[in-house]
Amino acid sequence: MKFNWGTGITLFYITFMFTMIYMVYQSTLEDRNLVVENYYEKDLQYQSHLDKLNNTSALKNDLGIFQNQAEKYLRFSFPKELTDVKGDILFYRPSDSSKDFNTEIKINAEHELRISTAEMQSGVWKIKVNWEGDKTPYYKEATIQI
Repeated sequence: MKFNWGTGITLFYITFMFTMIYMVYQSTLEDRNLVVENYYEKDLQYQSHLDKLNNTSALKNDLGIFQNQAEKYLRFSFPKELTDVKGDILFYRPSDSSKDFNTEIKINAEHELRISTAEMQSGVWKIKVNWEGDKTPYYKEATIQI
C-alpha cells in the first residue's frame, strides 16, 4: 500500500471521528450537579443576603464557630446580647451535595449550640448559619476540615 496525501487525509478524518466519539462518550459520564437546585431564586434574594452580612458585621460580638476534633463536635457560640435566637445551619459538602443537611438552632442557657461531627464524612464542609436575634436577620459562613 502506498502512503500518499489522500491516505493521510483519510487517516486524519478517521482519527478525528473516533476522538470526537470518545470525547462525547466521556462527557456523558461526567456528573453535572448544580451547586444549588434553585440558583435563579437565590440570585434574586442576594440583596437580603447582603443586608444579613451587614447586620452580622455590625455586631459587637460575632458568632463564634469552634471545632473540637478530639471529641468530634462543633460549638456555635452566639452573641449573648441577642435574645430570642432562632434559625438554621446548613452543612454544605462542596464535593457531594447528597451529603448536605440542615440543623435547627436550639441554643442552651450559655447561648451555645453543640453539634456532633462523628457521623459526618471527612473532608471539607461549608457551614452556613442563617439566624435571627431580636428580630434582626444575620448570616455567617465558615469552612471546616473534618
